[in-house]
Amino acid sequence: MDKVYVNLLPAITWNWTKVNGKEISELPSFSQGDMAIRCDTELSSQDTAAKGSDIDARSNRAIDDALRRGELVTGLGPDMDRLLAANGIKVKKIAVNRDCRIFVDYDMVSDSLAAVEFDVADGVSLDVIERFTCNEKNVKAGVQTRFILGKGAKAVLSQVQRTDRSTVFLNDTGLLQAEDSSFEMREVYLCGGETYLGARTALNGDRSSFDFDMGYIVDGDSRLDMNFAAFQNAKDTYAMINANGTLKDRAYKLFRATVDFKTGASGSHGEEREDVLMMSDDVTNLNVPLILCSEEDVEGIHAATLGRPSEETLVYMGSRGLDREAVCELMSVARVAAVAAKIEDEQTVQEIEEYLHPGEDSIDR
Repeated sequence: MDKVYVNLLPAITWNWTKVNGKEISELPSFSQGDMAIRCDTELSSQDTAAKGSDIDARSNRAIDDALRRGELVTGLGPDMDRLLAANGIKVKKIAVNRDCRIFVDYDMVSDSLAAVEFDVADGVSLDVIERFTCNEKNVKAGVQTRFILGKGAKAVLSQVQRTDRSTVFLNDTGLLQAEDSSFEMREVYLCGGETYLGARTALNGDRSSFDFDMGYIVDGDSRLDMNFAAFQNAKDTYAMINANGTLKDRAYKLFRATVDFKTGASGSHGEEREDVLMMSDDVTNLNVPLILCSEEDVEGIHAATLGRPSEETLVYMGSRGLDREAVCELMSVARVAAVAAKIEDEQTVQEIEEYLHPGEDSIDR
């Protein structure tokens, strides 16, 4: 495959807005990415060939039908599955049958793809910390992370991205959730070139929950294209999609967030929020919040805030000895640090702090 279509908006709008999805072309042949995976306990795992998908990546009806059948559809979409299969990529499938923590480190050194799937047994708790880095120039790479959560299972996924500004990176996440399962996702975007980021969950079990929290700084000429969706298909489900970030220089950011209440989702709650700090007149900021509903007894909320620090804030902070640039930088860093502080791994948090405060001692928050 030399091109893929990713991040399809779950309910398309006018084509001239250019937010319905993105075609990525001129893709190279990919090699198997080398993921370093370590765990604090011994688990069963196997490498299996990635299976391509026959779902139309440009059709929301096809995607919805697949979700209703209980198939796992990821945030970037079915073309990511086809891309993995076309390049002969192996998926590391890990059966999680006891409480544990797993670290996944992926340092991209060539055009590569990697995939990992966690099958979490009933009642088990899993903490996954993924760190994606790339210091080479002009690399194209991708990662797919999949979760299948059993009844009452709990999973927490923390992802940290720090790649070169010339990198094209596909970061794809998908989930299937049974009743009483819960999933928390913490996304920290520090640096990148052209990034396509997607996460989709199917809340198929009663009382299942999905909680997504993101902090990002997009600067230079970087592009961040996102698609997050919660398919709420059962009673009393809960979904929260929250992002806080900063745009600088000539950065481009597109944030799609969707909560989709299906028939039978009575008593469910879905919420999406984004707060954007815009530090330049030359940035491009696009926000597409969607609440889709085919059920009456539900609650859906969305909110978006964008702008610059108020003059009152700047004057107040100036009276404390901080100039305009220092105030803006402080507010920008605080958005990412707030999400990073939720990651329960001291080394990972310290690495983020060192990136945010180069040359300074890390600060406890």
